[in-house]
Amino acid sequence: TQIVRDHPKSPLAPLAQLKLAMWQLFKDRYLQALESATTFEKNFPDNPLAPRAGEVAAAAFDSMVEPMLRNQQYAQIAELWREHPLLAKHRSIISDKGQLAAALSFLRTGNPQESLRLALPYVTPTQTEPGGNALMLALHIYQEGDAWREILSLIDKVHGWKFTMDQRQRLEYAAAQALEHLGDTVRSRPLWARLAADFSLDASRRAIAMYYQAKEAK
Repeated sequence: TQIVRDHPKSPLAPLAQLKLAMWQLFKDRYLQALESATTFEKNFPDNPLAPRAGEVAAAAFDSMVEPMLRNQQYAQIAELWREHPLLAKHRSIISDKGQLAAALSFLRTGNPQESLRLALPYVTPTQTEPGGNALMLALHIYQEGDAWREILSLIDKVHGWKFTMDQRQRLEYAAAQALEHLGDTVRSRPLWARLAADFSLDASRRAIAMYYQAKEAK
C-alpha cells in the first residue's frame, strides 16, 4: 500500500495495486477488494494486468452478492453494479447467479431496462437453468410494460424448451394476453380455452381466461 500511496507513478504501482486487491479478496474483504480493483482500472486501464483486476472484481462481487440476495438487499446490489463499471466490463466472468442477481435487483429498484440488458442474453434456443430464470424475469417485465410483440418474440425463442407446469401456464397466459391485445383472436381464444379448463391455474388468471372464453362463445 505504501508504493500505491506514495509512489503512484512508479512502474511497480500497478502490481502493488493488484496485489492489494488480491490480498483483500483472500482476506474476505470483498468490498475493499472491489474498490481496489476499480482503482486499478481507473489508474491503469491499459496495463497488461488489467484483466487480473477484472477477475478480482468479479470474484469479490460473486462472494458478496449471494448473502445480499438472500437478505433481499436489492438496492445495495444495484448500487454496487452501477458504481463499479468494472463489473459490466467483465460480466462474462461473473457467475450466472451474480449477473441474474443484478438483473433482479435492477427490476426491484425500478430499472427494468437495465434488468433486461442483463437477463436477455441468457434466453437462447438452448435451455439452461439460468436461462429459465432470465426468461421468467423478462416475461414479467414485458407483461408489466404491455410489450406484447416482445412477449411473442421472447416465447418464440424458447419454443423448443421443456417447461414445468408453472412455467407453461405463465407462458401460455402471457401469449394469450399478447395475442388478445394485438387483435389476433384466432390464436388467442384457443389458448384462453385451454387455460380456462386448467383447474390448477391461479384463480384470478383462470377467471380472466373464462371471461375471454365466454366472449368467444357469444
